[in-house]
Order: sequence, then structure tokens, then C-alpha cells
Amino acid sequence: MANGEYTVTWSAIAGWSPPNRNPATQSLIDGDDLLFTGIYAAELLTAGSIVIDPDPDSVNAPWRLTGVQGYAREGTGDATLFAMPDGDYTLTWLPIFGWAPPADAAAETQTLSDDVAITFTGIYTSTANETGTILVDPDPDIVNAPWRIVGPATAILDGNGDTTLIGVPFGDYSVTWLTSDEYVAPSPNSVAVTLSSSEPLTIRGAYAATEHRCAASPSEMVDAYVAAMTGTDIVAYRKLLAQNFKFLMRPQSAQGIGWPRDYLTRDEDLDFSEHLFDTVSESILYLDGQGDWEEESDSHAYFPDLLGREYNFHGEYFDPNTGTRYIVDGPVAFYVSSYDITVGDEVITCWLLAGQHDRTLAKATVTLPFSCLKTWFR
Repeated sequence: MANGEYTVTWSAIAGWSPPNRNPATQSLIDGDDLLFTGIYAAELLTAGSIVIDPDPDSVNAPWRLTGVQGYAREGTGDATLFAMPDGDYTLTWLPIFGWAPPADAAAETQTLSDDVAITFTGIYTSTANETGTILVDPDPDIVNAPWRIVGPATAILDGNGDTTLIGVPFGDYSVTWLTSDEYVAPSPNSVAVTLSSSEPLTIRGAYAATEHRCAASPSEMVDAYVAAMTGTDIVAYRKLLAQNFKFLMRPQSAQGIGWPRDYLTRDEDLDFSEHLFDTVSESILYLDGQGDWEEESDSHAYFPDLLGREYNFHGEYFDPNTGTRYIVDGPVAFYVSSYDITVGDEVITCWLLAGQHDRTLAKATVTLPFSCLKTWFR
């Protein structure tokens, strides 16, 4: 190319905001190379927030939210969902023992637009004068075992794992422990109990492992992570994450997606990951470990007393909807935690992914349409 000024104009793409510097002009002198870099911002991730506010707070009322692009999420209690795309959202208040859901807004639809927050508010009313608390406690916790409770007036509640039910009316209840992969349900699998006082009633059930396929070392856990990501398998990825998992972002990445803090919890990470697995049709991932697994007690407040190791990360993801290949290079730290499980007479130590830390910094090679994708796609 001849010396002189060259200008690049970034074209419009539906759903994306072009780079702020548009057009961009640079000068070519004495045969030097010119590199034009432009970062597109996804309009999807610059939308508003949805606030869910059931009352009273002590009930921790359940709800279901559905919306644009097939969005669906269930939760309990107060919640704020950030960076939601514009469109119509429907909030359904779900039943809970001893409480009647809002009569005038059992299913309410609101429209999110113009980067503002919308709020769903629902007031539950007690249906019984005498209520107590039921603690559902299946073991081991890692199973997150499914269960069903049938109570007075044939009210049915399905759930998973350790759960505290508050404001439950006095009466007789039947608890059924449901089947779970790789585990045998407690015997008997159905238990009858009576709640008759304000003292919490605890219902325990011990699941037994028939066999247990788990990562037997931290490095094997990372291999399973690579397999899940390259296979775009959200179910396999979900099984790798500890309940207290956190993904620590760089502050710039958090700002890029409008996130209020510099980390994602397990459920938030899964929300982002589900979108990834739904979007890409092909992924390539290489991890090159640096050094040994070491305890990271002083490295960061989010990962105390965990084993950690840094990996050089190379990821490629292909989006068939846009024909775009995304590439991410840079260091990422993995943190692991362990738990023991008994299979027959043998005690097995299994490893889970407890945290990730994006350390790519400015030296990372990120050929993406918006800055936060190196965090989103890891």
C-alpha cells in the first residue's frame, strides 16, 4: 500500500452498536503495518433491569419469568436481573404452602424498553392461622436430590436439594424422594410426617451412590471442563460447578455488560453459559497449564483456601447465525474444591470447579464484536 491516510468505516449491524470511533483514520508511513480495531457493543447487553419483589420477604415466594427470545427462568424471593433485552416479560407467581399468590396479578406482563427498570410486585396472603417450618435435607448435598411434598388439600410442591419452607400450615404431609442419576433414593422413599408446632420439622433422606463418575483430580476436572465446552454441553458443564462457584471478571468486562459487580455467581454464570451453548455450533478450546496446583489462600478474597492454577487459554467459537468466529487468547486461573462420596466400601474424593478468574488483561487477543465476550465465552 502507498503511504498516506486510510479510513475505515464500521458498517451498521442489526442488534449491535458500532465502535465509538467511526470512521477511523490512520496514516501509513514508510511501509509500516496498520491495524484497525473496532469493538461492537451488543445492544442485547445494554438493556435495562427487571426487579422481582414478592412480599412478605420471609415467605421467599417462588416465581417464573418468561420473555423475549424464549427466555425462561424460575427463582424465589427478591431478585434483580440485569442487562435484559427489550421486550415483553410475563411474571407468574407460583404456589407455596400456607400462602395464596397475588389474586390480582397471578400472571402479569410488562414491557421493558429504553434502558429502564421494570418491577413486578406481588403480595402473598396467609391461608392458615397456625404455621410452622419444614426443613428438607437430602444427603449428600452434591446430589441436589429431587423431592415432592403433598400436603393438606392435596397441595403439591416439587423441589431439589436442601430447602427451608416457611409459613407452612399445620397438618399431615407426605414426602417422596425422587430418583436421581447415579444415586439410589432413600428407602422407604415416601415418608409421612405431621407439622404441629412452631419448632422446625426436619425431613432427612440419605441417597446412596450406585457408581459415581467424577473428576478424581483437579487436572481431570479441567479436562472435563474442556470436553463440556468443546461439546457445547450445558448439562455436562453444570455438573462441574460447585454451589459456591464464582467467575471473577476484569472490571472493564463487568462495565462492558453493565454488571453491578466484578463476578458472576453459579446461577448467573449458568444463565450466560446457556446462551453460549444455544448460540454457537462449534467450539475449539485449548488449555496449557502453568506451574502446579497450589493453595490460593492469599491470592484473592473470592477464592480463599482453594487450589488454583493458571492456564494459557485459547478459545474459538463459531456463531452460525452471523457467520462470525470469535477468538479469545490469554491467561485464565482455575480454582477447585473437593468433596468425598462413599461408593460401597470405598471413599472417593471428587473435584469441582469452584472459581475462574479472567486474567487476560490488555495483552489478550480478542477478535470479538464486543468487549465482554472474552469474559462471556471464556
